Amino acid sequence: FARNQLTTALDEVKQALEARPDLPEALNLRGLIYAELQEAALAESSFKRAMALAPQDGDILHNYGWFLCQRRRFSEGNTLFTQALALPQYRDQARSLLARGVCYGREGKFAEAETALMRAYELDPGNPITGYNLATLLYQRGEWTRAQFYIRRLNNTDLSNAETLWLAQDRGGAVLGFVGVWLPEAFIHHLYVRADAQRRGVGRALLAALREHLPRPWQLKCLDANTRALAFYRALGWQEAGRGGDDDGPWRLLHWRDD
Repeated sequence: FARNQLTTALDEVKQALEARPDLPEALNLRGLIYAELQEAALAESSFKRAMALAPQDGDILHNYGWFLCQRRRFSEGNTLFTQALALPQYRDQARSLLARGVCYGREGKFAEAETALMRAYELDPGNPITGYNLATLLYQRGEWTRAQFYIRRLNNTDLSNAETLWLAQDRGGAVLGFVGVWLPEAFIHHLYVRADAQRRGVGRALLAALREHLPRPWQLKCLDANTRALAFYRALGWQEAGRGGDDDGPWRLLHWRDD
């Protein structure tokens, strides 16, 4: 499963459950595999059965909670995170706090998201995913100086070689926008420009700054509903390479080669 060999992993889990149908660890893993395979009903059935057998297992509570969050069932997911975090024996609190913060952010509860992410950061300050999500949230809330602090801390580590952030600043050092990139695949995850800095060439400048550091072709996903962003990328010569969809809606995969 960890190597993304889902069919093999599912076969192995099925064999384990044939021998022991009441094994909660196997049911939990089966839920994760079905979730990756986009078999939501089968995944939820597995998680529910695992939780019924082991209601005090923090890992099961976390995984089921994250599954619900990804399907925008935020209240149900948060209830499970709360149960996991309340367990005295649960040792992965930073992971569940991170997931809770991301879910609150998706729900639009930004104050609660910041509280959860800050606590996750306190418990595990070396986790780049926590730092990245915290910086992104703070930027979206308009707290650019604080966002800059976490972005710089992230970029000053070796982990920035994989997921890195590039800032655009004005002459006074104020953050105008940033672009987040996954370097191994030249994949642009986020391109944000502050509302009062839009239509001033900031987005173009951020992409231009990547040319010396990011081999082409580049790729990104853009939601169909984000018509302004689609028009922006098309104007720069990005070409559609595929389509898909998830809980946030249909999206287009765009490529840019600079040929």
